[in-house]
Amino acid sequence: LFNSCQPQDFVKMSLTHIEEALAKADEIAKKKSIPYEQFLLIIDLDNMNTSHYKFKPFTSSYLTVITFSPAYTNPTLFSDIFQLLALFQENYPGACKKIIVIQAPTIAKIAFNLLGPFLSSETEHLIEMHSDTWKESLFNYIDPDKWPLYWGGNMKDENGDEKCSSKIVYGLGPVPDCYKYDIKNDKDTYTDVTVYAGNSHLVELMVDSPGSKLYWKYKTVSEDIGFAIYYSDREDNSDIKTMENIFPYIRLECSLVPIEGSVTCEKKGKYVVEFDNYYSWFSAKELSCIVKVNNS
Repeated sequence: LFNSCQPQDFVKMSLTHIEEALAKADEIAKKKSIPYEQFLLIIDLDNMNTSHYKFKPFTSSYLTVITFSPAYTNPTLFSDIFQLLALFQENYPGACKKIIVIQAPTIAKIAFNLLGPFLSSETEHLIEMHSDTWKESLFNYIDPDKWPLYWGGNMKDENGDEKCSSKIVYGLGPVPDCYKYDIKNDKDTYTDVTVYAGNSHLVELMVDSPGSKLYWKYKTVSEDIGFAIYYSDREDNSDIKTMENIFPYIRLECSLVPIEGSVTCEKKGKYVVEFDNYYSWFSAKELSCIVKVNNS
């Protein structure tokens, strides 16, 4: 999956699932003429192993969705899960009653304990993580007769399917190779820059025509890099701290699939694109980028 889509697309997909769940809950509540207050989120970590935890693109993207905290900059698999949780909490406060992580391996529980101090007390108390005792905890919140036999409940489909596939949508398996990004097919001309630890790379552009499009595309050899766009109506202003931030700061893994996008320049003036590596103590980032303005 992470060889096939941009990290922010994974974030958007996760938020779309949340919106769909809320809409479904509202639909059921109206049919039954009963209000719903909160829902339960269950994360199954069965079949996960150390290769998943070490896969930084997954970790830094997954955490972005649930526990977003701009000050927190230490991506790992579970930091990303919790960052995703924080974003969820920030945008849907009180919607989730509990997040239960089931079939959690030992390394997952260790990671959770290490990341606990970085979580808000609300988020930390929201999460329950279990390995062998997950069924007992789960059935404190769920009627076993309304839960699939595959996960320890009593419910089956009419055809005997223990997974209840008529009610639950399961993943389709590995993404076909034809959908994966292949650098050999990328014909764009990039500018290569080394962004040293504790530094940033700025690209300044002058826009003369309001309504012009500012386009970007970038990737790194490894790991992530910060990105933001600033505006000033003064051509002589090069201090981004005094400029208007028109594209909020993001920091995402971009070594597998380039990140690209565009914004409309509503006003003429100076626009500065920042590629940020201030947060790194030791690691320089090998950046390849395209930044250009298409005048209207």
